[in-house]
Amino acid sequence: MKSLEFCPQGIWLPDGHYLPPIAGGADGDPPPDPKPDSQPKMVPESDLIAAKAGLQKDIDTSRAELRTLREQLGRETASKTELEAKLTEQTTLQEKLTQLEKDHAESKTALEAAQKRLLDSKIQSLVAKGLKKESVEKRTEAELDAMLEALTLVPSRQYDNGGGKGAGDKSRPRDLYRQALEEGSPSIHRIGGKT
Repeated sequence: MKSLEFCPQGIWLPDGHYLPPIAGGADGDPPPDPKPDSQPKMVPESDLIAAKAGLQKDIDTSRAELRTLREQLGRETASKTELEAKLTEQTTLQEKLTQLEKDHAESKTALEAAQKRLLDSKIQSLVAKGLKKESVEKRTEAELDAMLEALTLVPSRQYDNGGGKGAGDKSRPRDLYRQALEEGSPSIHRIGGKT
């Protein structure tokens, strides 16, 4: 065991530590540089084992946290990929919906135009057969269809040849039929045996 070395500025301990002088030392000079140890410092094995165990525990904890973070990152990446796929699918569906709405609007416009042309054609057909345009234009499409059907049921010779008391007589079948059509008489539907 080493003995204590006294120095006017403080004391050197055997383990190499320096104790400064008590306040109000001899000349107040700073202590000299510590002596370098001639032998390496020894640490008990139990302290090394304890330090190693503590470090290993820290390493294991860090690895577990890293593993957890990697798993979380993997889940979030998969979730992000899934959301991006759904967004792409939704965008595609939205584009299809927009196109379908556009096609529907075009089809509706075309249908309305075709219905208008058909209605005009029915009106023109009835006017061409001698009915008054003002009377025919007021009718619904169903009434126009009934009028056209009624005209097809009357044989043309019976419709055109007339009968009764003369050219000005309203009792002629043609005139009576035209009058019934223009007035919307329910008896129209019974012509030709149909009800």
